[in-house]
Amino acid sequence: MFQPTQLPSEERNSTIPIINIDYQSLLYRYRKNWYWFLLALLIAGGTTWTQLRYSIPMYRTSGTFIIEDPAAGDGVSARQFTQQFGFNEENSLEDELYIITSRSLMTEVVEKLGLNLKITHLGKIRDTEFFRPEDFAVVPLDTIDLEPAEIKYGGVELLSTPLGRHYLVRGQDTTAYISGDKFTLGNRAFAFITRASYRRPLEESSSLYISHHDPESVAGGMLGRLSVNRRGKSNTVQASYVDVVPERAAEVINQLIRIYNEKIIRERTLTGKQTIAFIDERLGFVSRELFAVEASLSSFRQREGVIVEQSVQGASYLEQLSAADAELSELEVRKSLIEEIRNQLQETADTYTPVSVSSEIIDGSLAARLNRYNELIFERDQRLEVATLDNPIVATYDEQLRELRASLQRSLLTMYQETDARADRLSARVAPIERSLNAIPENERQILQIMRQQQIKQNLFIFLMEKREEAAITIAAQIPNTRIIDRARPSRFAISPRPTQSYVMAIGLGLLLPAIFFFLREILDGRIQREAELKNWTSRNTIARIAKSSEKEEIVVGKGKHSAAAEMFRLLRTNLSFLFPSEGTPVVLITSGISGEGKTFISSNLGHTLAQGNKRTVLVGADMRKPRLFNTARGNDNKATSSRIGLSNYLIGKVNYEKILQPTENANLFIIESGPIPPNPAELLLRSRVAELIERLKQDFDVIVIDSPPVGPVSDALQLSKFVDVTLYVVKLGYSPKISLEVIDEVAAPGKLPNVQVVVNGVDFDRGYNYGYKYGYGYYQ
Repeated sequence: MFQPTQLPSEERNSTIPIINIDYQSLLYRYRKNWYWFLLALLIAGGTTWTQLRYSIPMYRTSGTFIIEDPAAGDGVSARQFTQQFGFNEENSLEDELYIITSRSLMTEVVEKLGLNLKITHLGKIRDTEFFRPEDFAVVPLDTIDLEPAEIKYGGVELLSTPLGRHYLVRGQDTTAYISGDKFTLGNRAFAFITRASYRRPLEESSSLYISHHDPESVAGGMLGRLSVNRRGKSNTVQASYVDVVPERAAEVINQLIRIYNEKIIRERTLTGKQTIAFIDERLGFVSRELFAVEASLSSFRQREGVIVEQSVQGASYLEQLSAADAELSELEVRKSLIEEIRNQLQETADTYTPVSVSSEIIDGSLAARLNRYNELIFERDQRLEVATLDNPIVATYDEQLRELRASLQRSLLTMYQETDARADRLSARVAPIERSLNAIPENERQILQIMRQQQIKQNLFIFLMEKREEAAITIAAQIPNTRIIDRARPSRFAISPRPTQSYVMAIGLGLLLPAIFFFLREILDGRIQREAELKNWTSRNTIARIAKSSEKEEIVVGKGKHSAAAEMFRLLRTNLSFLFPSEGTPVVLITSGISGEGKTFISSNLGHTLAQGNKRTVLVGADMRKPRLFNTARGNDNKATSSRIGLSNYLIGKVNYEKILQPTENANLFIIESGPIPPNPAELLLRSRVAELIERLKQDFDVIVIDSPPVGPVSDALQLSKFVDVTLYVVKLGYSPKISLEVIDEVAAPGKLPNVQVVVNGVDFDRGYNYGYKYGYGYYQ
């Protein structure tokens, strides 16, 4: 028995549809479209197999090392200076990482390993790169170094035949080539040399593409495959490089660390080398002066022809003067070095060039500040390798260097003045001793003066030689900035492609993409797909559900027919009996929201069902805009022909009642066709003949079923509302637009269509719906 479905008040008052996912319906959609999932899996699997088959494997090689304190071993820890000038040691390590990943350092690696000369075997499907091949080599023949701007680059294809012949292919030009001969790439000369292990192609020709590239361009491309990461807060660094040749990847990492160490040692020894150059220059002057003094002493003795003996007093004077002269010599060297540093600071104010620092001659905080000045210059140059002059960090370095340079100029001037004052005081102490020399004999006095100059030069020469050795020891004592933990070794396991991961992703995509597609179709479909969605659009009751018929028949009810659809129409007949008035002939109007929802199909089959229940029933085709009632209601009656006379003819008064009433093969069922399509169907339904027809039909029949036009686009059905007892609004699943369901409550309002009930058409019980009827319908099926 039909039980009306009641909705909560808040749902009945709500006009905003709620997206409610019916998972049973979704699973049915997935199951129904299983072949799309299979096709997606086959496509994804085939694409993955092809990619794995023809992709070039990539290998990652890593090396681990510790970056030591850059200033360790210099006598003063760099940590002291960084803290003193407001820097953080962690930032200093970050700067070192920037240096390691700089283009200039990688360019040195490219030039050292010759990576800008590439040799590639041209395969039919994929190419293979060589790195230090064992059976052949391409060697440069140029001995003249050109400026980078003067070098031109290029490539050539070397074709080798099974007969052992070689050809150079440049575009459309092909020339024979003999192994060992010279060929050019750009404006540089090379030679292809085969070794004893070289094997000729067996069946087909083999092609090698030899190309010479700009080292900086190659380095720029390699930096994208280099990663340098710090481990936690420690000074341990891991450098990784990805390449198609694992041996080349390991060489790049090891060479990068080696060149970085050499760069650090060069920077550390630069100051010491500048100090040695300064001392060597002074030693040259002192050596020449000492030679001149010794020659003067020898000439004096030869000229006098006697050996002048020193008196005790003269020896005492000479001993006193020697100590003072040694100190004066050191002060003069210090003054010269201070003056040299001041000049360098002045001349390199705009070029940021390191200055000479000799901690062996200049002691104390000034030497430390000069070292810091040079360190800032080195750090600035390192930053410029990965940044521009407009970088804020570079601007900070510039500001610090300007402030430190001004402070050094003031300190150097003060130190120069203090050194000069000490020299003056020492000269004043020596002056009385020099006056006392005038009291001794002439010959002895002259030889004492010559010997004094000799001692001065000897002491100065010994002093400079000692400082030079100290500086040389400092240079030789420099050690690399890194301590290697794990040296990079070639990896035998490719990181890309990964077959297992690729196939898992292929299976995931093969399942996910169709699932997403059908899920979106389920939730974004503008048509009503499930009966459960009706409650979001209307508060009207569902009086019946009509199953989707597997047979292509217009009339699914009849004697001996027990399909699900036939039983549903019988259930609809039973439910309608509870809604019919107790007296008189009930009038049932069947309408829908749009055309094509099956209202004529419902009308025809309902008429046949009522007629089979011994009810004299008449079907009235009130849809005079798109009439289909005759063809549908006649069903399988192939002998029936349309008279083309119907309701429109009657309403305009051209035919009488008996002419429009047509019998069917069922004695209890009669049909009134729509007739010819009139230009004004709505106006015809307003005529008085409509009421006359309904009254006459009530006298002759037990039930009147009116097939009216859709209420969405036209108002024809509303013109008949005063004659109707029950209105059936047809909704077809998978066809009716959701927006059209808004009309149901509108037409059910007071004063419009009476007693509106919903009939759900096109229900597919195989989709997994469970309305409580499936068992019964399955029985009849």
